[in-house]
Amino acid sequence: MLELFVGVDPRESAHRSDPAEIGENTAEIEYDSIDAEVAHIPGNADHETGAGEVRTVVVGAGVGGLSVAHGLRANGHEVVVIEEAPALRTSGAAVSIWFNGAAALTKLGVSLDGIGARIDRLEQRTVEGRVMFSLDAARLARRFGVAAVTVPRRLLLERLAVDVERSLLFGRRVHSVQVHGHGAAVELDDGEVVDADLVIGADGARSVVRSVFRSDGPAVPTGWVAFQGLSALPLSLADTTKAVTIVGDGGYFGLMPAGDGLLQWWFHHRAPPKRPSGDLTTILRDRYRAWPGPVPQLLEAITEADVEYWPYVRHRVPRTFVGPRVALIGDAVHAMPPSLAQGASLTLEDAWVLNRELAAAVDPEGALRSYQRERRWRVAVVSALAGTKTAQDADRPWLRWVTPSPAALTWTYGRCLRAVSSALA
Repeated sequence: MLELFVGVDPRESAHRSDPAEIGENTAEIEYDSIDAEVAHIPGNADHETGAGEVRTVVVGAGVGGLSVAHGLRANGHEVVVIEEAPALRTSGAAVSIWFNGAAALTKLGVSLDGIGARIDRLEQRTVEGRVMFSLDAARLARRFGVAAVTVPRRLLLERLAVDVERSLLFGRRVHSVQVHGHGAAVELDDGEVVDADLVIGADGARSVVRSVFRSDGPAVPTGWVAFQGLSALPLSLADTTKAVTIVGDGGYFGLMPAGDGLLQWWFHHRAPPKRPSGDLTTILRDRYRAWPGPVPQLLEAITEADVEYWPYVRHRVPRTFVGPRVALIGDAVHAMPPSLAQGASLTLEDAWVLNRELAAAVDPEGALRSYQRERRWRVAVVSALAGTKTAQDADRPWLRWVTPSPAALTWTYGRCLRAVSSALA
């Protein structure tokens, strides 16, 4: 039953090295300046590390990169975050952060107060209107001490960047990472080299840093895509704490309040990974116009500029994702379809565990091995479940007639989530 929980966060599986991302779907959030710590990174002669200070290079300034950088700076690391984009990326609509991700943020010292919207109930229905299940998220919030929330990606990244903005180096693309002796060298596309004591790859599903390890290659399309957006819509659900999903006819629709009158919405179905020609709104209206409310009202209100097209990708969790001076987090380890709404939450847990192990250990290499032991089996289980046909395609006859009570489903989901979580354990 865990496989039925669907939220859309495909941005966590996006290609951080793909120039196409730096386009019309990216709004720039500029910082006035980058201090000397970052401005002189390429020149090794400009770098002097204090006694006991660890210089860490984080590749990627998404949810994973910024959250791990936040924790590292709090623990006394000198941190440089290298990001290919010219500014913080804001495509990807909103992010679903479930209880494990919210607990990890709390442990990292990051508050989401004042942004996003909490989710107190998640209800899934068939196109005929029958309720398939109802999850009492408010009850789980009381159990875990943190709430599930939906947060616009832009606001989440801004919040994570508050304490690390002077460590951000935008507009630089990483070409390769080489481990040597007691450190690592990060080579940029322009030939300059950044020396580091530790490199953390938070650069997404087609991670450059991942190439340091033997793996089964880049993430591959699953055959499913999302049409999604974050919009201010004249729908009453925007002012509630209830999320609704509808299943039927080989497709899936979801709607979640995201704060300030915004709604995170998505449709997903089987389609090629390449963006289709023609208007995306026309495709959605032709396919879903006969679905029950609030689908027709949403389709009438959205414009072409509201719609993002995201193909789902997945790769196997590698057996090894840490080395003597290198570690991977987030989608660089466990890119998966968003069918369990765990992409961002798992990434936040990765960031917290890695920070915890580095803060507690005298030996950085031992800390990286401990991080891998703690995280590998957990993310492998969730990734495998997210990639199943049942998780991606909930429109199956037998699922339509499995109706657990809200209390039983809530208890089961809570137990399953705690079992695979590091932050809730």
